Amino acid sequence: MQTGFEVVATDDASYPPGSVVHVSGAGYATSCDVVVRITRPDGVVETAVATTDLGGRFAYDYQLLPPPGAVGEYTVDVLGLGDALLASTTFVDALSATASVDTHLS
Repeated sequence: MQTGFEVVATDDASYPPGSVVHVSGAGYATSCDVVVRITRPDGVVETAVATTDLGGRFAYDYQLLPPPGAVGEYTVDVLGLGDALLASTTFVDALSATASVDTHLS
């Protein structure tokens, strides 16, 4: 059942490869199953079922591939009955670049 108030979010906007992405949702019908569909930047689609609690919330942890990972933008869609799109968000798997600069001149 669609409420019209469904939202989905991740705990961060960008993650390094190998991280766990915490996906959460609110505003859903109580005690129902939703499909969490994650589309990776390489085109692979992964799905899982999450059950909402009595407050219409759910939580799901998604494990990113270890380095080098599938770097780029991921799309998270939450689907209801008949694959109806209820909510969507994106996040990025990005390699974190660090640089060392020697400021000492000989």
